[in-house]
Amino acid sequence: MFWSELEKSKSKSDADTLLNGLLTPNEKLMLEKRLAVIYLLQKEIGPREIGRRLDVTRRTISFLKSGFKRKPSKKKHYSSSSTPPKLTKRKITAYKGRGRWDFLNSQ
Repeated sequence: MFWSELEKSKSKSDADTLLNGLLTPNEKLMLEKRLAVIYLLQKEIGPREIGRRLDVTRRTISFLKSGFKRKPSKKKHYSSSSTPPKLTKRKITAYKGRGRWDFLNSQ
């Protein structure tokens, strides 16, 4: 929904108005930094240099780098005709005391 509204904006001022209404100044700064990290990674600039230029931690850079390279995951869709996966009936075990390890014998 957010991206569709952003795409509908016909001018830069409309997009700015939408972003100013939804994001705080701090959130906009963080979004700009993350987009800049992705841009610099595409230019094959090293993580140390990116961190120094943008004042971003290496953990943030590696998170964005791994997410950028990863393929999008596929969601599982269950049709109305198929049944959902069966759940096994197991007795809820006690967390302490007698009977705590009984579930090992039942399998």
